[in-house]
Amino acid sequence: MKTKIMILVISLSFVTILLAQKFNRPNNNFQNNNYGYCLNNLNLSPEQKDAITKLQTQHQNEMIDFRTQIDKINLQIQNERMKLNPDGNKIKNLITQRNEIKTKMDLARESHRQSVYNLLTDEQKQNFYNNRPIGLGMGKGNRPGRGGNGCRW
Repeated sequence: MKTKIMILVISLSFVTILLAQKFNRPNNNFQNNNYGYCLNNLNLSPEQKDAITKLQTQHQNEMIDFRTQIDKINLQIQNERMKLNPDGNKIKNLITQRNEIKTKMDLARESHRQSVYNLLTDEQKQNFYNNRPIGLGMGKGNRPGRGGNGCRW
């Protein structure tokens, strides 16, 4: 009985700690993600922050649409592979469609970065350049992509 109570107390403590960490995050977009790492140090005007927030929201909606399309195609690929006699040509065509969407995502991502960058003044661009992350690791275990400390806009 004591063991069960001890396990319950430890489990509840662990869950409480995890929830406290999750809810201890600021809600401001410029602090809630890698925007904070990059843009808070650039002394942005309120107009720039508003414009960047609008661009960020628009970009996120666009990325959600792309990811939804990719998820649907992945499901179609999975369903085709589960068949007794999968159609190899259909799978190849679906993979090609998925790759085309990924290319569109990459182009949209770069377009978004350029749109945000174009809102900066020359001094802000220089400050950003001087404080940019160097290398692929982005400061977190040599791991590029999601989760790194690099600027992602």
